[in-house]
Amino acid sequence: MKYEALGLATRARAGQLGSPQAVDDARMAIEIARRLADPAVLLECLAVLLELEGNDELLAEARQAVQRILGELSEEPLRRRFLASVASKVGVYM
Repeated sequence: MKYEALGLATRARAGQLGSPQAVDDARMAIEIARRLADPAVLLECLAVLLELEGNDELLAEARQAVQRILGELSEEPLRRRFLASVASKVGVYM
């Protein structure tokens, strides 16, 4: 399921910005990722749909995923690098 979600997200990212197929792929990727216990996969899939058609609900879910990941990172330099990566990818500033 992890690779299916990431594959759909990649295909959506490669599609035309805002195209119906890309949006559908991103939504399917998120639905699959939600069933996984992996917030990093969910965040990656959410980032794609946020790029295509972001909204407040998606942003809130992405922020929750970021918080879950941060909760597992104990080293401050690693936390800063992760936040920088997330900010550049989806604009989720914590």
